[in-house]
Amino acid sequence: MVYHHGSPRETPARELAYWRRGGETLAISSPLINTCKLNEIDPQEYLTDVLERIVSGGTKINRLHELLLWEWKRAREATELKDAA
Repeated sequence: MVYHHGSPRETPARELAYWRRGGETLAISSPLINTCKLNEIDPQEYLTDVLERIVSGGTKINRLHELLLWEWKRAREATELKDAA
């Protein structure tokens, strides 16, 4: 048995709205992920770390520049070199 919510005309509109939201998400995330890859950074690692710092309050508003990709990478590399020594 198939259940329909609303009229048959509403269903394509809902599907289109779903795909538009997905397209917006892709349009936002794709450049960020590609920039990570071009800079040899794992996108999941970067995004996880940045979001954790923002949500936890670990990075204050006047230090948000530290979360920019190139600053984050520089700090990460410095930490790895320090740990290796």
